[in-house]
Amino acid sequence: MVGRGDVTGASFAFNVKEHRWQERGGDLPLRELVDVDLTDVTITPNPAYPDTEVARRSLDSLGKPVFRLYTARALELMEMGL
Repeated sequence: MVGRGDVTGASFAFNVKEHRWQERGGDLPLRELVDVDLTDVTITPNPAYPDTEVARRSLDSLGKPVFRLYTARALELMEMGL
């Protein structure tokens, strides 16, 4: 779906722990998220943030040792309930 271009963006769910507002003259103020707890990341054809992008790449480009490292870390996180 990513390779065909059906899914092109991403959405995030998070809880804001710290933020700041910046005045920008006559424009709307800018909210800067300084610290967040990220609870979900998903790729979607209808992203909440239209400036996001997703791309496909092959696991072969990572190399087998790196892939094993990611797999081991993923299992570790699953065992911790994360």
